[in-house]
Amino acid sequence: MYNGLPLDDRSTAEVLGSERPQLAEPPFNENSLETDTFSYTYYPGGSEIPEAVAPNIRTRSYAIEATVDFSAKGTPKGVLLAHGGRFGGHSFYIHKDQLCYVYNWLGQQEQKISCSLGQFSNEVKLKVEFAKKETLDPKEGVANPELGSSTVGNITLSINGKTINKSLIENDFEEYSGQFLTQPGKFALSGEGFNIGKDAGQPVSSDYAEDIPYEFEGATLKKVIITIKNDAEAQDPDKEFMGMLMRD
Repeated sequence: MYNGLPLDDRSTAEVLGSERPQLAEPPFNENSLETDTFSYTYYPGGSEIPEAVAPNIRTRSYAIEATVDFSAKGTPKGVLLAHGGRFGGHSFYIHKDQLCYVYNWLGQQEQKISCSLGQFSNEVKLKVEFAKKETLDPKEGVANPELGSSTVGNITLSINGKTINKSLIENDFEEYSGQFLTQPGKFALSGEGFNIGKDAGQPVSSDYAEDIPYEFEGATLKKVIITIKNDAEAQDPDKEFMGMLMRD
């Protein structure tokens, strides 16, 4: 007996909090205000982006804005942005003349908001926005403890800056009707890819499960801008690790 185990006796906090090489500086620092925002701009045709370097929307407010040129007068359909897969993720897409956004909570509930796209012959800005209200604390007697430390917020669609008040929200949680819940942990332990103009892995939404990767067509996707707000909860490595295990 050499009593050599464990080979790594660090805690979850120590493992997840260890310094790792960074491709870029974090969007916010200790001097940032809660109202500060940071935007990422992406263009179609690129490779899949690993979750570790994709925009972090966990426990915070965020917005996704796609600029699309409809001058080709085709039948637009397909994914504008997708991150994750059928066991957890989110996707912004056009399907059957509807502008749709799905947040697939841990693969258990495909929360969906949609509206009629309408007819266009020019460049249009399509946007979905999640405005955080609160992050649940299971220790404080929430309505459903199984929701863990999910974040609750209002979800809206807009076209050219005009909010679509007649948007349809489906599969929302009974305890939080008319709102969306986002999961606290990553979409997978190893991360599932972030894509522009397609959903390259497992489908986030069952709407296009038979048409994967559901590449965008019928119009020209110019760019996608993701804006995150500095209102995320303070990082809790143990809680984030449990959130990832909830998915896997």
